[in-house]
Amino acid sequence: MTQAFDEEGALVPVTVLAAPPSYVTGIYSDLNKIQIVSSGETKKHLPKSLRGILKKAGLKTNWRKFANLPVKELPEKLGEEIKADAVFQPG
Repeated sequence: MTQAFDEEGALVPVTVLAAPPSYVTGIYSDLNKIQIVSSGETKKHLPKSLRGILKKAGLKTNWRKFANLPVKELPEKLGEEIKADAVFQPG
């Protein structure tokens, strides 16, 4: 948490989020879930199964954070970028 000033000059508590872009690496239409990979840092040794997932999605680097998330709308293709400003809204 930190603080910021609004238009009237009042001090308001705010939360700052730092979220790198994420990429879709798996689409599970029967469960309405997607698998994403996140974090710009690479992992030196990745298992072959995870390297195959990244290759299928068209991603070149070895990303390190994989997660399965429930979604309302499924993306159209693998490798699609999900940005934080599309998910989070100010306020």
